[in-house]
Amino acid sequence: MRNSLFLPVAAIVAACGGYDASSTTGTSGGTQAITVTVTPKTALMAIGDRITLTATVSGGAAGTARTVTWSSSDNTRASVHPSGDVTALTKGNVVVTATSTANPQKSAAAAITISP
Repeated sequence: MRNSLFLPVAAIVAACGGYDASSTTGTSGGTQAITVTVTPKTALMAIGDRITLTATVSGGAAGTARTVTWSSSDNTRASVHPSGDVTALTKGNVVVTATSTANPQKSAAAAITISP
């Protein structure tokens, strides 16, 4: 399994409109901001490879849920398990996103390139 960071993918994603790899809410009324980050931010995989992405949710008021839901921009290219395990299915580019369950407006993503 290959799990190396692949920086040119970030350039491709940025050229296509990009995405924010971490997202934060504003602070108002004394509440802390919620931030979501995903690691690794980019990956190069071969068809059949599996990697595990890690999401971290920080901030928010005491008792704020620190969980995320995972989604793939193209389930025909890569599937993602609720634990963050990603399986490469077909050649191409895909973005896997972790969305905060406490604040669904906050998310972060990883850009993945899948080679044959």
